[in-house]
Amino acid sequence: MSRPYPLDFQPGVQRDGTRVDSKCSVDAQWTRWRNGRPRKMGGYRTITDGIGGIGRRIHMFYQGREVFGHIGHSHGIDKVVFDLEGNFISRVDRTPANFIGGIEPGWTIDALFDTTSEAVQIIAHSTPNVGVVPTNVRTPPFIGLMDDTEPLKQLGNPSSTFGGNYTKPQVAGGIVCVQPFLFSFDSDGRIGWSAPNIPTTLGISGGTIGAGIARVSAQKFVAGMPLRGGGANSPAALFWSLSEVVSANFTGPPEWFRFNTASPSSSILAGATVIENDGLYYWAGVDRFLMFNGTVVEIPNSFNADWFFDNLNPSYAGKSFAFKVPRYGEIWFCAPLFGATEPSHAAIYNIREKCWYDTVLPEGGRSAGHFAQGFRFPIMTGVENMAPPTP
Repeated sequence: MSRPYPLDFQPGVQRDGTRVDSKCSVDAQWTRWRNGRPRKMGGYRTITDGIGGIGRRIHMFYQGREVFGHIGHSHGIDKVVFDLEGNFISRVDRTPANFIGGIEPGWTIDALFDTTSEAVQIIAHSTPNVGVVPTNVRTPPFIGLMDDTEPLKQLGNPSSTFGGNYTKPQVAGGIVCVQPFLFSFDSDGRIGWSAPNIPTTLGISGGTIGAGIARVSAQKFVAGMPLRGGGANSPAALFWSLSEVVSANFTGPPEWFRFNTASPSSSILAGATVIENDGLYYWAGVDRFLMFNGTVVEIPNSFNADWFFDNLNPSYAGKSFAFKVPRYGEIWFCAPLFGATEPSHAAIYNIREKCWYDTVLPEGGRSAGHFAQGFRFPIMTGVENMAPPTP
């Protein structure tokens, strides 16, 4: 008489170590863990195949039953509109007339309410940093109305009534909106911020309107995100340089922001690998995975850290990115592995199950990912003419 035996292996996929010393699975494809048991990942559907290039950053904004997706890609920036069920509505090219282009432009994109126009503005910045993250090429940010279809324009000069000293912003890092301020981050450790809800004041130093510039590191800053603050320290931001993590806390005049080094010995693989989930911040360093929960700590990973970093293609590591899938408690770190030149695999950290697993990304890879709670599925962009080797 046959008798069933339970397969009570632990959650996760153990890539590191030998195949005989693991209590987990040693291989899987399109498999996640839920309540301690393996579960097949869902599929995907195409919203549009008309993007003007390989996407590098996605921003989503919600208005009624429509989603405005701005996608910075290798040839410019597109606005894609779809409904809450994922049905395509329209696409328009919003590439600025003076966009420098090239094959390696990285993007940062964010939104801010502008009291001058009494409307939400989309603010975007592109610099050729997906091939060489430490590049010092400085370019201007762009701006445009969120619900418009016109090309974005360079961030305009502020009114002379604002006072202070003004230098037209040119940055090598990027931008981030920490309501109600627009921040820029740059080479040589420079961080700038606008007056509240007036993005055109970015580049002003001195004066009394709240805009300013500070040099807080010797290294280039490559990423920035809003930080949970509270009380007199709100708003607050977190910035990643090539070797440090720095917090910015609002203090009001005359300094406006006070900067504090949370870690003087960190690292970051690429600016797009930083992701926030439930007030915690996760990112890929150059040789380990890290998080910020008030202090910078390493994310324990005995499952696939060696597999990920040993097989990473260092010449294209700047294309790496991260996104989250909150429904399943997952953080996805996507990178070009095994000789691929575009992100081809994902190392996935399951926060709830406290385990790691991985998967090959479909159709030759993915180039950007985003999840915002107004749309119930993650959005990803594909790559062109890619066929990464099978490990």
